[in-house]
Amino acid sequence: PLFCGFYLNELLVRLLHREESLPSLFDAYEASLDLLSQTEQQADVVLRHFEFRLLDVLGYGVSLDCDSRGVALQSDHCYRLVPEEGLVEDARGNFPGRYLNDIATGCWHDKSRRAARDLMREALAPHLGGRPLESRKLFRHSGKT
Repeated sequence: PLFCGFYLNELLVRLLHREESLPSLFDAYEASLDLLSQTEQQADVVLRHFEFRLLDVLGYGVSLDCDSRGVALQSDHCYRLVPEEGLVEDARGNFPGRYLNDIATGCWHDKSRRAARDLMREALAPHLGGRPLESRKLFRHSGKT
């Protein structure tokens, strides 16, 4: 939980302007810290919820309802993330529609959790300025991702 809290802090420091007032985001941050202190089993799900919320508040949210053309995500299609546009249907895309649909409906299993992690890494990358997150080094050294 401590590493996860460090990760959330690092995201806020890196992505927000100093003294920026975003009460709803800080409410989500506080709720995430509370959840992380209660259980470690679903820590990755708590982190993903916060990342989605953070991107939404900053205006860079990723829709799991539809692709960049406004078409509902199809379970039997694959998608790739184009940061400026959203999810784009692509037969060779990294994100199977069924896992994206599972994430949207809160069905967290190993494959949807991995897809959510990878999706958030791709979505956050353009906003982190090319510098790796220090908190990820802690996860790597501890054997967690």
